[in-house]
Amino acid sequence: WWLLDNVIVGLAPPAPDAAGNRRKFDYDAPVEGLVKIDDHTFEVVLTKPVYRFLWVLTMFQTAVVPHEAVDRYGKDFASHPVGTGPFILEEWVPKSHMYVRRNPGYHDVRYPAADNWSEEDKELGLADAAGERVPFADRIEFTFYVEDQPLWLEFRQGKLGYIQLPYPYFSQAFTGGRSKRLERELRSEGITYRATPLLDMIFRAFNMEDPVWGGYTEKKRALRRAISLAVDLDEFNQDFYEGLCLLYDGPIPPGLDGHPESTRIPGAPRGPDLAAARAALAEAGHPNGEGLPALRFYTSHGGTNAQQVETLRRQLAEIGITLDPQLVDFSQLIELTNKKQAPFFGFAWSSDYPDAENNLALFYGPNESPGSNHWNYKRDEYDKMYERVITMEPGPERTAMYEAMRDMVVKDVPMIGSLARTRYYLVSPWLKNARPTERYYSWYKYLDADDSKR
Repeated sequence: WWLLDNVIVGLAPPAPDAAGNRRKFDYDAPVEGLVKIDDHTFEVVLTKPVYRFLWVLTMFQTAVVPHEAVDRYGKDFASHPVGTGPFILEEWVPKSHMYVRRNPGYHDVRYPAADNWSEEDKELGLADAAGERVPFADRIEFTFYVEDQPLWLEFRQGKLGYIQLPYPYFSQAFTGGRSKRLERELRSEGITYRATPLLDMIFRAFNMEDPVWGGYTEKKRALRRAISLAVDLDEFNQDFYEGLCLLYDGPIPPGLDGHPESTRIPGAPRGPDLAAARAALAEAGHPNGEGLPALRFYTSHGGTNAQQVETLRRQLAEIGITLDPQLVDFSQLIELTNKKQAPFFGFAWSSDYPDAENNLALFYGPNESPGSNHWNYKRDEYDKMYERVITMEPGPERTAMYEAMRDMVVKDVPMIGSLARTRYYLVSPWLKNARPTERYYSWYKYLDADDSKR
């Protein structure tokens, strides 16, 4: 809802009933700012200029879906999606697999023209299907993996068309560390790869409403600053990401306006600096951690998270902070943050679109949990600046405001971060037209298979 709140003329959530319960949304109610032109066209009237709205229209949350399907499935619509995409959901077993089949009614969409491809892509055969109608595949099977080992083994057995390479297996796939040269054996099998830098923010964060770890006094800031100074992000990068992540200060990832020059912000509490961390703890009134309860930390299990938690526990113990880790399902992690029940938590945010406004929205007060502001950060000055920048087009003035908002967040330390990943995708020789990206997910419609190469 935060994407559309106060954006479209006349679009508002229904008022709660007398008991405070949320009323059912009336999809038949007219909305002044949504005007149907014909069966394939409608006009949207905004309450004010909102530059990000063009990006919001490209997000999956604003996909067009049929009224009658929403009525029929109700709360189960998410597991029975009906839309206008290239595939139809055939079967979905959460945490196991998802099967989709070709949509026979998909509108006429063509594979990108040959002149849209680089010479390197052409050599990989990515331009061979230029101009042909998609989708090509009759059916696609997605398999979900919690642990990395079965994913890697099944790919090596040729069962998977492509994988997102787990970092622990990077050294088995590439030679020379960061040289990004595939191992000879994989190259001889016809396996290829693609590196995709992410608009990424890996963080650990505080609930700013927590009575111990939240708050905006100088002592509360000093407490969070001490913890941040004790955390060695470079150790996490080297041990768990093969040194392939980019470390940077603040919430704006590389490639976007407002990302700090040389990745550093003067005065940002980036560790490890144990002397400064201990001094900040003393400033907070807790020398050597005295008088502090255990810091309960929530994150999801799977991957290397259990090992990462132990690293974080050891680092914080250096300054007298006791970590109480809680590894839960990702859905439970989000539920806990939505209910403001996680004092300290960690996951990652990948920007929905290539504009730092998306990241800065995470700290806008009205977006508090269960919205995207999971840390419940609230500063009137920040909110006023955000309300102004969303109406501004790109330019030096907007970038300067982005930087001011970024630095305000860094000073208050609602989060510790950040790390930005580069994903490495490995592609089997029998999978055609695979050019993985995380900017949008409709690239699956281009996939095809050459069974002779299985």
